[in-house]
Amino acid sequence: MFLVPFVSACTKITTLLTPNILEVYQSTDELYIEFEEVDNANSYEIVINGLSFTAISSPFLATDYLSDEIMFEITIKAKTIKENFVNSSYSTIFYYNNKPTLSAPVLNLDFNDLSWQAISGATLYTVSVNDITFITNKTEFDIMEDEEFAQILQIEVYLYTIKVKANSNAEYNASDYSVEVVYDTLID
Repeated sequence: MFLVPFVSACTKITTLLTPNILEVYQSTDELYIEFEEVDNANSYEIVINGLSFTAISSPFLATDYLSDEIMFEITIKAKTIKENFVNSSYSTIFYYNNKPTLSAPVLNLDFNDLSWQAISGATLYTVSVNDITFITNKTEFDIMEDEEFAQILQIEVYLYTIKVKANSNAEYNASDYSVEVVYDTLID
């Protein structure tokens, strides 16, 4: 009787790294999903609100898939057909809000008069004075005479940093805060 030697080779299986969604951005009139590409991936499965799409590389043209709704949950996983590799797990959820963002007001401070141009789509403004905020629908103030400012100006400091952001109803995201202006109560 002859014995045939049996040789067993252990094969190491490697899981692909999980890619991450980096951003959703607009270029001209198109929306793109930018994601990390990982070594040994042949394609990527992008899941947008439960619907799966295949991408070969980043960025993924997503205009047709990100236009109807407002909030999107996006995940991605790397896929492979290479021997000794298996697909990655899904990434953490990336949230994308498809609402336009209001422009930040541009403040004009002329002695005691604070003003800014009304922002199209804004319904209210958040005014921050030394990080104390109030909400208003006005776009101009006499700082020394206005009720909203009167309580804040009772705090005994001489320099006040003022910034404003535009707010809206559900149609728009609030703007970023404006560039700060400094109101100096010692200047006459």
